[in-house]
Amino acid sequence: GLDNPAQVTFLTASGYTRREQVQETIQLLEKKRVRYVLWSVWLDVPFPGRPGPFDDARLDPLREYLLTHYRPVRNFGGPDYEPVWERTQ
Repeated sequence: GLDNPAQVTFLTASGYTRREQVQETIQLLEKKRVRYVLWSVWLDVPFPGRPGPFDDARLDPLREYLLTHYRPVRNFGGPDYEPVWERTQ
């Protein structure tokens, strides 16, 4: 019964996700006071030398927001996979 507050289905470090979409997602998380966030571990895997418009720092503002406003509470699929973060502030 959880809803995605973002305007996009998912975020990536690729050109698929624009920086404006990252900022908009942060604003919506704050505005709606979203309780849980599922953060895929694949969002933190660096891909040096990959072709295409990839920018591993593209999601840094969202990572910072997550670390500041949430805490990890559960992982799906094992201890190091698909962490769920719960809002603390």
